[in-house]
Amino acid sequence: IIPTTPPFVAYVGNIPFTSTEADVRAMFATVSVDPKEVRLPVDKAGDKHKGFCYTFFNDGQSLKDALQCSGYVMKGRAVRVNV
Repeated sequence: IIPTTPPFVAYVGNIPFTSTEADVRAMFATVSVDPKEVRLPVDKAGDKHKGFCYTFFNDGQSLKDALQCSGYVMKGRAVRVNV
């Protein structure tokens, strides 16, 4: 269910550990969506991210469009995009 009020956040799972914020943004660009913010949580050592991220959007329509990226193959892994 797409929220009607902020925050408009998508969980992106199964992203490769070597991926960057730029990789995530490039994925969403394929559906003409520009995230407001991408948060890549890192492990306790702080040297690599955990294989998922939270992506924030400006509005509900952008979030809805972003869900189309579920199944996108990033560096050999099919990512999941959920609300």
